[in-house]
Amino acid sequence: MYKRQALATAGAFEARYAAVVVPVLIVLVARGIALLPGRIDPAMLALVVVGGLAVGVDEARRDRTQAGDVAAVIDADHRPGDVVAFCPDQVGPSTRRALDADLMTLAYPRGTGDLVDWRDYAEVIDATPAAAFVDRVLTAAGDGDVWLVASTGYRSLDARCEEIIALLGGVRVADQRLAPADSFERMLLSRFTVAS
Repeated sequence: MYKRQALATAGAFEARYAAVVVPVLIVLVARGIALLPGRIDPAMLALVVVGGLAVGVDEARRDRTQAGDVAAVIDADHRPGDVVAFCPDQVGPSTRRALDADLMTLAYPRGTGDLVDWRDYAEVIDATPAAAFVDRVLTAAGDGDVWLVASTGYRSLDARCEEIIALLGGVRVADQRLAPADSFERMLLSRFTVAS
């Protein structure tokens, strides 16, 4: 529910941010249960435990990212010399961990996608034109394919990832391999090949 509200109002709240208050909440609930009269507290404790387990199981099953699906497609269809590009760099770490192929990776606005360097992030984005990143990716790929893992809609990026997709599509043949799904970290996977 909170995620839908945050999307509708362009808010930055994510439910996982509230995890810092969970220990305090547990202590308060335990104290409240301890203050209940005799026979009510075991029943209340059982209700809290069952409710907590139900929520925990639901959260454990929820897909947080499409990184596994993206990596599986790249692993199955890549060729030596291909390059994987991430936009933004935030989709890189989860995808890199799931990727078995040993391919060169580059991330927008900087880095290889192993880690996200948050220092002066907005300034680095402003100073890194999408065209410069595309040139770097195309130079690294040569005649190899470019696999672009993108996630659009990040506030600080404006439409940079969309611009990168358009620039790559202007010089290479685009093939969308995976569409964004309903997960926290939605990803679009496209393969850009040299026109034959």
